[in-house]
Amino acid sequence: MYLVGLSRTPGRGGAMVILEKRLEHLKKHYYLTRYHPLPSHTPPSDIENTLIHVYHDRQYADSRQVFSQDRRPSKRVTKRPAVLIMASDPEDGLIRQLRTQKIPAEAVLLSGSEGWHKEEGEAIGLGNQYHVPEFELKRSLEQVEKEKRLHIVGERSRDLNFLYALMVTVWFAETVRKIRRYGGG
Repeated sequence: MYLVGLSRTPGRGGAMVILEKRLEHLKKHYYLTRYHPLPSHTPPSDIENTLIHVYHDRQYADSRQVFSQDRRPSKRVTKRPAVLIMASDPEDGLIRQLRTQKIPAEAVLLSGSEGWHKEEGEAIGLGNQYHVPEFELKRSLEQVEKEKRLHIVGERSRDLNFLYALMVTVWFAETVRKIRRYGGG
């Protein structure tokens, strides 16, 4: 499964990361497959088009056969990458644009509360809002790094947007459980 994380800071640009999540020795491992820095002058439409392209790219789609437990025939299911956007506003224009184009964009908003909580999105299946304290994002990334489950080839960027994009994707994969049922497509 692939996860696409995006973090933007007004006037300072942003970063997009694509992580591949693999199960190895019963543990989730994350491989950075793409890092795309976004200069501060990048138009929002370019970011939107890049996310749409990645979402529909077959390279990042996971296709597998699903078996029913009540003897119905198996079927092939394609799972698109999860799109995670670090946002400061739940009404972020980019998130809204992606959702109107039927791309489920999960919004992660920093909160000052003790734990994280989920707000259901307006349309079923088009993403939710997750209010998460910053320390939880950091803790998830630190834990995965400590257990050597995050694999980054080459030198690691020190850009804050890169770190937030990584934290959002790792936190989501480690914390949020997405359930897809047999009949769900």
